[in-house]
Amino acid sequence: MTDIPMNEIPGMVEPIEQVTLETVAKSVELSKGEVIVEFGPFFGKSTASLATGLAKNQTRSLENHIYTYDSFKCSKAGSFYSAVKKITNAHNLNHLLEEDDSFSDFLPVFKHYLGDQIASGVVVPRVYSLADSYHTGETIAVLHIDSPKLYSELEFITRRFFEFLRVGSVIIFQDYFLHWSGTLIAAINSMVRLGFIEVFGTAASSLLCVVKKDFNPNDFLTFEALMNDASEVSKAIDATPELLAGKEIDRRERFLPRISLAKIQWLYETGDAPAAAKLFASFVQTKDWNLYVLPDFYDLMSHKFVYPSGYETEHPEP
Repeated sequence: MTDIPMNEIPGMVEPIEQVTLETVAKSVELSKGEVIVEFGPFFGKSTASLATGLAKNQTRSLENHIYTYDSFKCSKAGSFYSAVKKITNAHNLNHLLEEDDSFSDFLPVFKHYLGDQIASGVVVPRVYSLADSYHTGETIAVLHIDSPKLYSELEFITRRFFEFLRVGSVIIFQDYFLHWSGTLIAAINSMVRLGFIEVFGTAASSLLCVVKKDFNPNDFLTFEALMNDASEVSKAIDATPELLAGKEIDRRERFLPRISLAKIQWLYETGDAPAAAKLFASFVQTKDWNLYVLPDFYDLMSHKFVYPSGYETEHPEP
């Protein structure tokens, strides 16, 4: 199996996130048949990092695989398509896209970079929409989540995959520190507050957690009840400083203010504009308001503080 040209694979994963993924996959204790699961691999940059780490893992056996879940398609009518085209244009990959009038399929790009790992069985692409994704039953040692930005999307994964995690499994929530991730932040924080997971660090927008106790189906009913209660969502987002206290935050001045922006966005979208305005006024008077915040705030404004597109529009059924 040839080395993976990680630095040649285009994508939206930062170098520190690549290093983190490789380190986690290399250091996690693996039993026979345990797997790594990833959502939203895009062109394979993050997958390559996981595969490189897995290859170096001293506890690895031939039964340890990486399952990558994605529809590997996007709608030409959605905003994600412009990002796909920008990257493929820049890297001369347009010939690999399979397109029709409505959709663009980028699985051939993924296979272009991860072909050897797929052929060997180390990487197993699972071509499903998020709503149709399911797990085949193996214990999950590492779970990397890069697709959901809302709790309504994350819920597909929590209900179908979290029961296969075990104490000591690592979960990496990419885009936790994102100005559109209000309900995602609330859901993750609720899991921390209830003792299911514990934060051990951050890398760019990613939150790194370890599982502290097993999940069961009744737990997801608890999460659902919390997430249907606006006051609980508000409290969960506000708990972020407490949950991150004492943790080393990667580029704190860049990423931590996004939590406040996410709360402002959530308040606007749920119809509480006065509370959103009050929070924004308080926010701009703090040291958290800086030049890093402006592009994110402009992004919120350009979409009138409403989540810009539905998951179903961006990612069709395979």
